[in-house]
Amino acid sequence: MNMYWKIHVTLLGAICASLTLTQCQQPSDGGRLSEVTRENPHINSLGMKFVPIPGTHILMCTTETRVAEFQAAGFTYNPPWYPQGGNHPAVNIQWSEAKNWCAWLSKKEGRTYRLPTEQEWNAATGPFSYTWGDNWPPAYKAGNFAGQEWRTAPAVDLQQMKELWKSKVGGQWSLIKDYHDYQLYTAEVSSGQVDGLGLHHLSGNVWEWCESQVLKGGSWVDGDREVLKSRYAASRPLYDFDNGFRCVLVK
Repeated sequence: MNMYWKIHVTLLGAICASLTLTQCQQPSDGGRLSEVTRENPHINSLGMKFVPIPGTHILMCTTETRVAEFQAAGFTYNPPWYPQGGNHPAVNIQWSEAKNWCAWLSKKEGRTYRLPTEQEWNAATGPFSYTWGDNWPPAYKAGNFAGQEWRTAPAVDLQQMKELWKSKVGGQWSLIKDYHDYQLYTAEVSSGQVDGLGLHHLSGNVWEWCESQVLKGGSWVDGDREVLKSRYAASRPLYDFDNGFRCVLVK
């Protein structure tokens, strides 16, 4: 074999090896986003799961973006004063940071990731008043809200929250009567009840940024029934320590 053919075969082998590695790194759905279901979600290289939302052209992440996922981009994470782990939702997130993170993920994965539009977020909640249905108070394990668990919280935590609320809103911090979720601050993103589409914490835990710079869903701070309604949107954040985001994948 002459030198030309040796080089040619070597390069061809390297290309084939590269292609094989790329194929091994493809998501569990084999790359066919149109075939994704709740039972067979798209799973990207970070392990994030995406499921279809009826009436839209997107797949939505089943969970809020985790601290560990946010840090995977090399972004500086500004932790809150309360305890968190890598599986908790990233908070203290500005809209521009959420956008930049989605852009980073798009480049990394070779697909289009972004924040959901308000209409897409609403589509994920269905036709009900709340993500769990039409009844108030929330159904058992419906989400991480400001419930009766705060009645037995450490005095220093409860006092701090009362003062924070009074400084921003005024009046008394309201807790949901007859609801107890056993979680004071953020919960792990995959904890709690899963809704009919396979989504965790679409309501509660952290507020979620949308493309139009509104926030949806409420957080662990909220116990107001109007704020927790599916169609409610906050035009600006009350705090930063309960703002996060959930990304979507364009089909």
